[in-house]
Amino acid sequence: MAGLQYTWKKSPKSSNGLLKTLDRVMCNMGFLDRFPNSNAIFLPFVSLDHAPSILNIPSIPGPKPKPFKFANFLASKAEFIPAIKSAWEKQIPGYAMFS
Repeated sequence: MAGLQYTWKKSPKSSNGLLKTLDRVMCNMGFLDRFPNSNAIFLPFVSLDHAPSILNIPSIPGPKPKPFKFANFLASKAEFIPAIKSAWEKQIPGYAMFS
């Protein structure tokens, strides 16, 4: 937890106010195991009597794209070169960059 020590304030008409730590950010062990670098920040009071809290959860990188793999044995087959030539000679309607 970072930020303000007190999360609630009562400001009476006198100059002495009352500050308490009422608000919490809670999680279970499963959450901590999955997001070990998460943290909570309590911001300064703005217009309400409770301090706003922000829970920072670091992003988890998604799965990486699979690398291109080529089976070399395909190049030794007799129908390989004609299949490649046929694919490259096809006209694709649309923009020049696709034809």
